[in-house]
Amino acid sequence: MFDAAAYALNRVGDVLALTSEQIGPGPLSLVIRAPSTAIGRLSPGAEVSLSQECLEVDGLRVRLTTAEGWDSRPPWQELLPLASRLRSLWPLLRDLAIRFSPRGSLAGLLEDVDRSISAANVEGRVLAKAREGVPALRAALRSELLAERSDDTASEIDRAAQCLAGLGGGFTPAGDDFLLGVMYALWSAIEARHAAAASRTMAEAAARRTTTVSAAYLRAAAAGAAAQPWHALVESQWQNEPYAMERAVAQICRVGHTSGSDALAGYLIGLKEILGPR
Repeated sequence: MFDAAAYALNRVGDVLALTSEQIGPGPLSLVIRAPSTAIGRLSPGAEVSLSQECLEVDGLRVRLTTAEGWDSRPPWQELLPLASRLRSLWPLLRDLAIRFSPRGSLAGLLEDVDRSISAANVEGRVLAKAREGVPALRAALRSELLAERSDDTASEIDRAAQCLAGLGGGFTPAGDDFLLGVMYALWSAIEARHAAAASRTMAEAAARRTTTVSAAYLRAAAAGAAAQPWHALVESQWQNEPYAMERAVAQICRVGHTSGSDALAGYLIGLKEILGPR
C-alpha cells in the first residue's frame, strides 16, 4: 500500500496494481481517475469485489473502461537495427542515470568507483552484493549461445538470476528491478523469440526467490511489458532525441524509492554486454 498505488491479489496469486493517474499505465495496472489520497486511504487486507463493470474496495468504487491505443509492450524490436546508435548513446544514458538516480540505487554499478555509499550501511551492502552477482549475469549475456537457447545457456542465465533475485527490501527488491531492466535490454538488442526465451528463464529463476508482487512484474517484463516511461525511452532512442531521453530517464528514476534507477542500471549494463564494443 502506497499513497498513489495499492496491490490486490486473488486466491491464485494474480496481481493487480491500483494506481493513480500520476503513476500512469503499466503492465499490471488499473489506472484510477481519483486523487491519489483515495488509494492511500485503502486498508491493507480489504476485500476486493470485481465484475465486468466495476471494482469496489473499502468504499472506493471504480467504473471499468477499456483503454484504447496503448500496448503494454513498447516497440523494443524497432531498436534492433540501431545497434550502433545504441552504443553511441550509451555514455549519455549512463550519465543521465547517474545524475537522476537517488542515493543507494544500483546506478552505483554504472560508476567506476562509488564514493558516496559506505559498505557499512544497508544501501552499501545491497550495492556490494549486487557487484558480486553481476559478473555471472554479464558472462551469461556475453555468451554466443544466447540466441541458440542451449541447456547450458539456460543454466547460466538461471544461476546468474538467482545471484540477484530478492536482493534488497520492499515489494520489488533492488536485485529484481535490476533483472527487469536486463530483460528490457534483451528485448531491445536480440530477436524477439530469443529475448522472450532468455527472459522467461530469468524471470522464473528469480520468481522462486522473491515476493509475489515482484514475481508478477518480472513475468510481465519477460513478455516485454513495461510502464509508460519505458515507452518514452524507447521512442527517444529511436528518434535520437537527447532531450526526450533526459525526460524519460528522469521519469524512470522517479519510480519508487530506487526501483526505476535499479531497473535502468540493469538495462544499461545489459545493453553494454549484449551489444559489445563493436
